[in-house]
Order: sequence, then structure tokens, then C-alpha cells
Amino acid sequence: MGDFSTAGRDPLFYAHHVNVDGMWKIWKEMGNQDHTDEGWVNSTFVFYDENQNAVRIKVSDCLDSKKLGYDYEKRIIPAASNEAKFPVKMKPKLGGESVSIGGITAQLQPV
Repeated sequence: MGDFSTAGRDPLFYAHHVNVDGMWKIWKEMGNQDHTDEGWVNSTFVFYDENQNAVRIKVSDCLDSKKLGYDYEKRIIPAASNEAKFPVKMKPKLGGESVSIGGITAQLQPV
């Protein structure tokens, strides 16, 4: 995958990109949105189709995977839900007190 001219022939290329696309969908499901900058969404790239014809494609044409003919299952990400809470319930005073999170204890010092 280190050479752009042959990366598309590497099976790892597809495994990598399907994972990145899946993470992007999760990111959007968490309330984030695609970039809207006109300069970016109207940018074009040249690819080759199945008949080796050069095809110019806009970024905006590629933002919805369903329009490209594929989609991902809805995944439940516990850390992204509203129920996710910071595990510490106490509010320690600064200066000499300690707090323990996930088995790690830290001594708090004033800043």
C-alpha cells in the first residue's frame, strides 16, 4: 500500500478502507457531520472505471455510502451513549488527596 499507483491491487487496501469508512459512519451517528466547505465537497478526483475510462468524481458524490451501493450495520458504542458516565463520583479537594480510576491511583496536586 506504500505506492499509490499499485495500492488498489493490495487486499489490505480494501480491509483498511472498509474499516475507515465504518468508523466514519459511527462518527456521523454520534452527531457529527461531513465537511461542508464548498472547496472540499466540490473537489474532484479522477478514477478509472471497469472499462478503463477516466471518470471525474466529486467528493460530494462519495459522502453517502448508500448512494455508492453499500452500508454498514448499526453498531452500539457504549462510550458514545448518553448513559456513559465518568467513573469518579467524588469531587476531591486539590492538594494531597488522591483519586483512583480503573485501578490507577493518582495524587492530586494544586496547579
